[in-house]
Amino acid sequence: MDNFIADLKYIVKQKSTIVRNFKEEFSWIKKTALKQHYYTYHGSLTTKPFTECVIWIIFTKPIHISRRQLMKFRELHSSHNGVLINENDRPLQPFNNRTIVYGY
Repeated sequence: MDNFIADLKYIVKQKSTIVRNFKEEFSWIKKTALKQHYYTYHGSLTTKPFTECVIWIIFTKPIHISRRQLMKFRELHSSHNGVLINENDRPLQPFNNRTIVYGY
C-alpha cells in the first residue's frame, strides 16, 4: 500500500492520471481477503457527484494504516470544488435492492 499512498501526490486535480499495475499494487487485497471474511457490493463514490462506479469490499476486521498514510489521504482535493477533502462520507443511503455478497 505504500507505493499507492506515495503516488497520491500526483493526483492533484480532476482527471489526474497515474498508471499502475493493479495486480501488483493491490495484491495485498487478495492476500487479506484470503485470510478473513468480507462483504462486497456495487455502490457509489462517497464524494460529489456520488457516481455509481465502485465495487466496495468491506472486511469484517479493519485494515490498519499509519497516521502518516492517513495524512496523505487528507491532502487530497475534491474534483467537485477543488477544496481539501475533509470528509468523504455521506448519510446512509437506501438499499435499493443491491446484491451483497459475503466472501469467506
